[in-house]
Amino acid sequence: MTDLDDVAPPGNALSSRHLRRDRLHDTLDGAAGHRCVLVIGPAGIGKTELLRAWCAEQPMVTFYDLAHDGPARLRPPVRSKTSMSMVLDNVHRASKTQLDDIIGLLAEPVGPRLVIAGRWVPPRLRACLPTAGSTEIDGSALALTEDETARLCARYGRLSPETLAEVYAVTGGWTAGAIVAATSIAGDPVGTGHQLHRLHAIGATLHDYVVGDVLAHLSDDDRRAVADTSSVETVSAALFTALTGRPDAGRLLEELARDGMFAVAVGERGWHRYCRLWRTALYLHAQHFEPDRLRSLHRTAGDWYLAHGRYREAVHHATAAGDHAHAAELTTRYRFHLLADGPLITVIPAPSPTWPVPLVAGNRPSRHAGPVTAVAGVLAQTAATARDAPDADAARHVVERAAPVIAALNAGRPLEARTHLIAWLRAAHQLGPLPHARALRHSAATELQLGNLQLAAARAGQTRRILADHGVSGAHDDGWATIVLAAVHIQRNELTAAAEQLRGLAVDLWRTDAPLTAAEHLHRAMIEQQRGDVQAALRTTRQLIETGTPSAELLHLHVQLLLANGHTIDAERHAQTYAVWLTDPLRRLVDAGLLLAQHRAAEATETLQTFVQHTDGSTLCRIDALLLLADAAAQTGHLEHATHLRRQAERIAAPAGIRRPFLLNPPQNTVDPGPPVRGPADRVPPATLTDRELDVLRLLNTLLTVAEIAAALHLTDNTVKSHVSGIYRKLKVRRRRDAVRLAYTLQLL
Repeated sequence: MTDLDDVAPPGNALSSRHLRRDRLHDTLDGAAGHRCVLVIGPAGIGKTELLRAWCAEQPMVTFYDLAHDGPARLRPPVRSKTSMSMVLDNVHRASKTQLDDIIGLLAEPVGPRLVIAGRWVPPRLRACLPTAGSTEIDGSALALTEDETARLCARYGRLSPETLAEVYAVTGGWTAGAIVAATSIAGDPVGTGHQLHRLHAIGATLHDYVVGDVLAHLSDDDRRAVADTSSVETVSAALFTALTGRPDAGRLLEELARDGMFAVAVGERGWHRYCRLWRTALYLHAQHFEPDRLRSLHRTAGDWYLAHGRYREAVHHATAAGDHAHAAELTTRYRFHLLADGPLITVIPAPSPTWPVPLVAGNRPSRHAGPVTAVAGVLAQTAATARDAPDADAARHVVERAAPVIAALNAGRPLEARTHLIAWLRAAHQLGPLPHARALRHSAATELQLGNLQLAAARAGQTRRILADHGVSGAHDDGWATIVLAAVHIQRNELTAAAEQLRGLAVDLWRTDAPLTAAEHLHRAMIEQQRGDVQAALRTTRQLIETGTPSAELLHLHVQLLLANGHTIDAERHAQTYAVWLTDPLRRLVDAGLLLAQHRAAEATETLQTFVQHTDGSTLCRIDALLLLADAAAQTGHLEHATHLRRQAERIAAPAGIRRPFLLNPPQNTVDPGPPVRGPADRVPPATLTDRELDVLRLLNTLLTVAEIAAALHLTDNTVKSHVSGIYRKLKVRRRRDAVRLAYTLQLL
């Protein structure tokens, strides 16, 4: 056999439109300390072009294409055996001889550095990697970022930022999909706005590619089974078997998920989700060529979900099967369950008007016609039919407990919401995991308003884990939990992490839920504002107001941005036009900001003075109010008082690490008055609380049990109990409620 000893790096084989991704080149360069680097990802993710571009920049690299260079032996050049790198592409198609050579090279104590690329790693090779000192660049790292998607699409035509964001959301960073989408949109004579509504339909052009390339290693029967299971959002082994009759569903799912080739695991209970664009290709093909079979699959899926108490999915699949009478019957019978579980948002193209509309009971189209109105409407109906359903009384009980929580949150009264949440959480937990997840995400939103960022993030994360573990993909509550996580990062000025959360939201939910989409863009505007790009943030908020029903948070941010740009008249006009949408706390903040812009400091102070004295509202709003009061004091020349007000705001924000309000409103015209005036916050008990006791005290101001507090702080239950006893002793109280109330008085919280 001919040895492949001196194959030159094929740099000239690169596409003229190849996108150099510095971060991946840096990762390859930085992995020099590892004997073996794996570059594993699905077809079309850009592995080969990445490695060819990297090879072209390296002085001593040999490139092998194991799929096309024949069964030649793999041996490094003798002259540079220990100092060179060998790039082995298409390892999933390596022959037995080539695998033997690779394993032999890894077994040598001294040898070349291997960069192994492919769609998956052959099991024989995977088994020997732990001892070889390997590291891996997987499909998630290979996927394009949002910025890289924009740079790649720019090579195929000029697209608006909104369109680029849509392309990224649909393709999920899959390079080949981004190219197909960019080419399709750039060449659309009707305009990108028209094309965007059909972006998912580009999957229809990929069916042959998916079947003939991505799934080429599977048998015909296996490919048939995969196509049939594309009728559901997520699939477990049991659901796979119900749809296909395959008793080996677990084995096939494991093979599809190997190295992230086609499916990805969702949660920890065996659920999987196919790549969105590839699933769309299979689904649209079935819809066009096998509509009767697809309707039958939907009926089977609906029956399976109904038997497992998953009523939202059962309604969805009954509608998709064209059985609208059955869908209506299920909706009536299980209406309380549907409201308790929350809406279901599906991510499937809708090419026909008979396609099921997402169940949106509980959505928030406006502040006054939101979930509370929907709940009240159901409760006002005769419940005779609903009582025939299993657990109908329990579901009704959960819905009744949810209404006051949602009403309090919409009104900006988080402490009131927290009080009602106790009953809702308890009832929802007894009804099932999905109702419990819905209550938890409202708990996360409550703690966010109260400024308890750590607990808000914990509740949001718990919500997402519960939904993922039960195979719920595209859930309304999952999206709002992600928004809470992004908001926590924004308040802490962790903008990169916040942007990552929003990117994940865009990919997971796409654009199927208008309120969620608006919330995503709102938080992107907050990031832009925090990064100093006020003009970009203003463009985002202006577009949101023009294209949809504005939320109170959006209007508050929009007025802030207008004032920051000196557009006082426009800010006042928007505040007057949309005043009905504002909660009382946000209305006061907006009014005070406008008054300060007009140098009417005394009126601004009067607007906020009573508000900051109440501790039952949003902590974030209270911090904003104190900073505006500081601005008012500085505007009237009371500089020491302004500094004192800012310090008061900082004391409230410090425990949770809240930084955003201070970055947007830096101190102006204040002085350092020397030692701070001793106020209520300084009147701590004779025995000062330790830092760990303060950590425990903050979590006592939540709904967490002692065991949950211990888990959150990585302590034992007995240690937390000891800290609680110490807190009670130092504060001279006997109950948790009294400790929290006194802590607020002393401004320890």
